[in-house]
Amino acid sequence: MSAWTRVCACLPLIILPLRLAVAGPDECRDATDQYMLAVSVLADAIQVYAGCIVDSNGRDDCSIEFSRLQLAQDNFVVAVSDYQSECQ
Repeated sequence: MSAWTRVCACLPLIILPLRLAVAGPDECRDATDQYMLAVSVLADAIQVYAGCIVDSNGRDDCSIEFSRLQLAQDNFVVAVSDYQSECQ
C-alpha cells in the first residue's frame, strides 16, 4: 500500500471527529444570548427605521436609521453563524 493510499484511508478517521466536535454548554449559552440580543436589536432597528419612513414627509431620508439597521443586520448574521457553530 502506497503512502498516499494510507493517508487517504486515514482521512475519515481524522476529519470525522472534527465534524462531530460540538461546543460545550457555556459556548452555546453565550451564542444563544448573543443571538437573542441581536434579534432584539434588529427588531428595534426595524421599528425605528419604519417610524422614520412614516414620519419623514419628504424631509428626512432616514439614512442614519438605515445605517443602524444595516449594522444590526450584520450583527444578526454573525450571531446566527455563531449559534449554528456553537449549538448544533
